[in-house]
Amino acid sequence: MDIRCVRLKPYNFENKVLLDVQRIIPLPEAASYQVQIKEKVAEQRQSRREGGKYDLTITGKEFSNLPKRRLIYNVVRGAIESGVSPEDLQSLMPGRNRWLTVEGECLGSDFCDKAQNKRTSRGTSFKLRRFFNNDDELFHVNGKTYALTKMWGRTTITIIDKIKAKYPELSIDYRESASE
Repeated sequence: MDIRCVRLKPYNFENKVLLDVQRIIPLPEAASYQVQIKEKVAEQRQSRREGGKYDLTITGKEFSNLPKRRLIYNVVRGAIESGVSPEDLQSLMPGRNRWLTVEGECLGSDFCDKAQNKRTSRGTSFKLRRFFNNDDELFHVNGKTYALTKMWGRTTITIIDKIKAKYPELSIDYRESASE
């Protein structure tokens, strides 16, 4: 919404009325500041979108050029394949709704149907596009099916470091990727 406040001053000049229009709000100086803020926000969004790429080694498997969400997904996958439970991993992941869990081992539309009936802690339905929910991305543990969130933000590396510290037997090593 673009709201402006202007001051109008009428003047008489050779039997004509002239108006002097001066912008009061926002101040003219604020315009350049607002442009700078918009540019900074755009840069931050682009940086988050592009993000860094990472190379990962976990339990002897190597992955290259991963965006952060794939980096943490592969760390979690390696941990679960090595016997760590999703609940144990959840204890290292601050925040809500890191997992979408349904009873039974299911795939595809069956998982999506069951997940549609689940509610977040706030009572809203889960947005399935925000979870790794392709058949080969789901985790099946102790009669339940788990989908991991794709939404991590700034906590990704911190959580990976916590998993690495708690489970040294996973031999987790990651670094920024040199290749584009």
